[in-house]
Amino acid sequence: MMTYKHRGLALFCLALASLSTSRADAESVTIFMSGGAYADAQIEAFVKPFEAETGITVNAIKSEVPTAKMILAVQTGTVDFDLCIKDEGDGILLDRLGYLVPIDYSLYDPKEIEGLAPGMRPKWGVADTVATFVLSYNIEALKGKPQPKSWADFWNVDKFPGSRTMQGLTNGTQGPLEEALLADGVAAKDLYPLDVERAFRKLDQIKPNIRKWWANGSEVMQLFNANIADMGMNFDGRVFALKKAGKPIELTFNEAKYYATYWVIPKGAKNVAAAQKFAEYATRARQQGKMAMISGFSPPNTNAYRYIEPDLAKNLVTFPDNIKTAYAKNAEWYAAVGADGKSNAERLIERWNEWIAK
Repeated sequence: MMTYKHRGLALFCLALASLSTSRADAESVTIFMSGGAYADAQIEAFVKPFEAETGITVNAIKSEVPTAKMILAVQTGTVDFDLCIKDEGDGILLDRLGYLVPIDYSLYDPKEIEGLAPGMRPKWGVADTVATFVLSYNIEALKGKPQPKSWADFWNVDKFPGSRTMQGLTNGTQGPLEEALLADGVAAKDLYPLDVERAFRKLDQIKPNIRKWWANGSEVMQLFNANIADMGMNFDGRVFALKKAGKPIELTFNEAKYYATYWVIPKGAKNVAAAQKFAEYATRARQQGKMAMISGFSPPNTNAYRYIEPDLAKNLVTFPDNIKTAYAKNAEWYAAVGADGKSNAERLIERWNEWIAK
């Protein structure tokens, strides 16, 4: 028979177990990182040292969250993660809907804030990296042949033969529209507002020569790694990863399109405090320098260059010689809403689906 003493001890143990479980739950955070080599770099540069320093367990999911799925989760109260990465256009859209938790910049060291330009620290998110769409090509496959240095070259299939790939416009905010307009003679400074129909007419010309319209960074890496594509639209960091793996691939920063991606916290997240701490940690200059060294992507925190080797620094898009021939993607244009209540991004998804089905 259980005595009062034993019963009291049992209740105490149950309470202690419950408290321990609550603490464990509070000291964890679920994060959608990205995919492939980029997520691996994030885990090395951010996740492992963050766990070691804070004791907070990170459930790192090597995948991306489609914006439509994220919107539905917030609307239905079924958010099951705490932090993810979105580009600026999606961030603006989600903030406009009221679906993001503001970033708590009171957690940040003022010296770290100084390294972040205002555009890298909006209220709804804090920059994770500066990514760049570049024209890349397999130098071995093109050995003895001209190598493309512009999007006009890429469109010239007679002078620059080889299998091709480009990113599709499936999410409405990233795709080949700017590249098509540049190939058609539009200057980078005159791209926005985008002449959508002119871009699609130019895409009509290259469509028969595109081996694959890729959807994410992991997919384009596979296309070049398996020698399915000889040239095409790529991320600069993915090219870096392929080169590290021994692939004969090069890129040009001429007519490169750069933009920032951001850590965002969805409304309804269960572990907001831990998510805020992780976002702050991942923005520190030392960690971003480590991320750049592993991934080849440019850091949004300019203080990170103190921790980046010079040979790599000159191969990042934000290096002075490279940024001169590149241009910034206009996320505000993609997020702009028309009289019909739809954003440009939403209309582009519809237009793309019609075009790709033909």
